[in-house]
Amino acid sequence: MNNKDDKESWMGQKGFDEANYYRDEKSDIGITHSDSRIKAEILEALKRNPLVGKEVLNIYVQDGIVEIGGKVHHENTKSEILKTVSMLTGVKEVKENITLLAH
Repeated sequence: MNNKDDKESWMGQKGFDEANYYRDEKSDIGITHSDSRIKAEILEALKRNPLVGKEVLNIYVQDGIVEIGGKVHHENTKSEILKTVSMLTGVKEVKENITLLAH
């Protein structure tokens, strides 16, 4: 049995095609995510991150390029936001306009 038959035998060709569709964009397949999905994942990831907390940010996504603006209280928070966002699937580039608030 060849490799294609192995895949079809446990998923069927339709299942195999769907599995490829949902694979990570950063994989060898190169599937992209919609901008709205990327933004939703960014918002969820930042909400879960305790270093980001309840910071108010403006997030705009177009063609996988993310622009983040807003004001934060600490440099560590700014760095954490940029690191978190840049690691998400579908994000091609992060442009930031985040200002540090004076203490």
